[in-house]
Amino acid sequence: MDFEPAPLFVRLRHIIRADVRLYLKYEAYNPGGSVKFRPAVGLVRHLESSGALRPGATIIDTTSGNMGIALSVVAKSRGYGFICVTDDKITRHNRALMEAYGAALCILPQSTLRERFAYIEQRMREDAGLVWTRQFTNAMNPRTHEATTARDILGSFERLDYLFAGTGTGGVLAGCQAALARAGRDTRVMAVDAEGSAHFTPTPAPVRRLLPGIGATERSPFLNQAEPFDVTVVPEREAIAACRQVVQQTGWLLGASSGSVVAAIQRYQQHFRSGDIVVGVAADSGERYLDGVYHDGWCQTHFPDAQQRPSPPMAA
Repeated sequence: MDFEPAPLFVRLRHIIRADVRLYLKYEAYNPGGSVKFRPAVGLVRHLESSGALRPGATIIDTTSGNMGIALSVVAKSRGYGFICVTDDKITRHNRALMEAYGAALCILPQSTLRERFAYIEQRMREDAGLVWTRQFTNAMNPRTHEATTARDILGSFERLDYLFAGTGTGGVLAGCQAALARAGRDTRVMAVDAEGSAHFTPTPAPVRRLLPGIGATERSPFLNQAEPFDVTVVPEREAIAACRQVVQQTGWLLGASSGSVVAAIQRYQQHFRSGDIVVGVAADSGERYLDGVYHDGWCQTHFPDAQQRPSPPMAA
């Protein structure tokens, strides 16, 4: 699939202090609707060029949603099958999208990442026609973000003081940090993680995570090559509250992991200097979360204190 998405940066006002300029790199207009289209293309192209992925093959990988949709799009456009191995956090909307593109789903309820890896390994022993894209360990994931996502950021901002990125696979974080460092930028790259995730907490609290797209049950190997300036761990109730605040005050409907990024920026805002430029990577839109993050009944059941959020200070 040949497609080069134009970079889109959204200026968010009234969300953090007024003397700081906040932008979101909005990735929802990529094919497949998220930032994951970029590594999906990179992974598939790499496997094709190496000869590992040939006509008639079926791609398999584990994903909580967006990568599954992106791989479904790329696989369909290139003539491959696709099997998505996921857990029960997948939303009905994401499942329907993948199935519309012809993907087959294997849902392993409450499974860990290692358990899903083991399932894929078993399936590959049984079927030689399966090819694993390995989004969690394939170096083409961060390299693709280094070549595309980071390029957009470098080309759009002559100066950037902070970059906030959610940590799912860690590909965006590692790729952008590598590119910024190579360009000689002194941007402070900030990692955003979910409460209960193992990325930056060796023994995380036993918190059941309901939101897809951020956090993991095992630390990403990509983080071994990334050294974020700081890490902000965001409880899911704060991510939901941030999503709802942004749509109420700006009209932008953000996805769950993007809410985590905004919440992290709000938490960290006292450290910003007047005039700082801050960018957060918004992985997708909120249209896929209408029956969760933006559904009053769901929020009342799971996070009753998340539906309202006080306005942040408007000055330093």
